[in-house]
Amino acid sequence: MRRYIVMAVLFVLALALQSTVFNFLPLAGVKPDFVLLLTVYFAFTNGPGKGALMGLALGLLEDFYIGRYIGMNGLALLAAGLLAGWFETKLYKENLLIALIVVFVTSAFSQGIVLFSGLAAGLNWDTGSGLNIIWPLALYNTCLVPFTYPWFHHSVTRGWMRYRPKHEQ
Repeated sequence: MRRYIVMAVLFVLALALQSTVFNFLPLAGVKPDFVLLLTVYFAFTNGPGKGALMGLALGLLEDFYIGRYIGMNGLALLAAGLLAGWFETKLYKENLLIALIVVFVTSAFSQGIVLFSGLAAGLNWDTGSGLNIIWPLALYNTCLVPFTYPWFHHSVTRGWMRYRPKHEQ
């Protein structure tokens, strides 16, 4: 239970940071998506099932916070959670280089889902401009991995977010 309370606090912190402080620090016209990073980290350390559920929950909460296009981030983060969780079953998650690659791939993938679901919903978005946002956002998120992933991974393996079966508590 404690790990989900920590995730809730991290979600609020991630949402606050990306909508306040980092709103004024865009690079190449994009700001980092900390909620996506949180989803990818959780899925990459807990597997596809839990990652997909956490992605859906965080994405829908983010959609309700933003207040429009309800479900778009939920769908994108669900898919990112599934993909990052799938990587968890195949790759060595303690390696920082692997985490960099996973974040880059899942960031580009989830933002592609946002773009194409918006186009499918009939929003008048320019595909070229959308594609020009995907790659800088994926790169920006990837640049944050060395500063955030080691802390998250340590918390999952030895800290507050470590899974403890009931007989150990």
